[in-house]
Amino acid sequence: VGGFRGITWPGHNTLGAGAWCGHHDVVNPAYYLRESRQTVAPQALQFDTAKFLGDGVESLFEAVHRAFGTWDGAARSADARPDQGAFTASINEPCARGATHAALERRLACDTEKIRELSRSRYKDTSPRWREDGQEGVYRYSRVDEQGVAQALLLFDDESHPPPTFTYESFFLGDAVGHEYGPHHEAVHTALMETDKRIGAILALMERRGLLDSTLFVVTADHGMAPIDTELAANQVQAVLDAGLKAVIPAPLVYLLDIDVTLEPAMDGRTGMVTVLENDADARGEKPPVEGAEVRVLGDQAAVLAEGKTDAFGVAGLPLPVDADPTKLVVSVHSDRFNPRHLRLDGTNVVAELRERLYGS
Repeated sequence: VGGFRGITWPGHNTLGAGAWCGHHDVVNPAYYLRESRQTVAPQALQFDTAKFLGDGVESLFEAVHRAFGTWDGAARSADARPDQGAFTASINEPCARGATHAALERRLACDTEKIRELSRSRYKDTSPRWREDGQEGVYRYSRVDEQGVAQALLLFDDESHPPPTFTYESFFLGDAVGHEYGPHHEAVHTALMETDKRIGAILALMERRGLLDSTLFVVTADHGMAPIDTELAANQVQAVLDAGLKAVIPAPLVYLLDIDVTLEPAMDGRTGMVTVLENDADARGEKPPVEGAEVRVLGDQAAVLAEGKTDAFGVAGLPLPVDADPTKLVVSVHSDRFNPRHLRLDGTNVVAELRERLYGS
């Protein structure tokens, strides 16, 4: 559901925000923030990643609170109902913005020691095969899922607050087993049996609390899996660097570092002003100037007719030969930090626009 690739952080935030990753801004496990010129890795951080969700989208937690209000603990007062406002929970879930209880945002509405105690009491449900097979990573994910169940049981059984109006809980064991064993390995059945027990424990508690018949359950996944030979793994984006292109590469994404070049020939055709800016705007919405870029005017057979360098404002002024055909003059711009540009004097690209070839516009 990620919209670009079936990967965890984009997919979970698509489910939790109802927007494709190109709109909610979490587009990869690691990606490049053009405004701040930073590479970030939400999936590597795991905690405190709600800040990467775009301001222009609303999470399901925020939508629930918009509709029902927010439970703020005031329900203990004499004139307040115990269920006043919505209580929401994000349990081990990468999409957590706006949730009352959000484990991966380190915002817990239940006692951490009780979570530990209840988790330990349930560790018997973890299959011994994970350690017998030497799969310590899978074993840890099983324990994490138990901690998630403990959170759900405590949240739905705690009389100090209303039961969650909306809960988004992730179980990661099936994903871990699919990655390590393969999607068609019989170990997946073991993982599903474990997860069924955990979901069953939550359902049993909700039935005891009289919540089962009034609750809608949605079971989904952030991505599927396909059998592949992991020995064939390749770093395809390295070819971009091998080709000598300037780029930031948080694999598998590639951000080309390009420049925005504006040409302004004088009315008499004798001089021209070249302005070179970074292609991406900064946090203020402005494109910073590129200082020290080499600018050349090329004639027939690439003969250099004029050259100069941009100043601190990204501007270079060059003389132009008045007797040359403007359609045959090329302005070439090079910078050590960016990919070069080659423009005709009228501002059109010497090389065909890729956008036009791909999209016709």
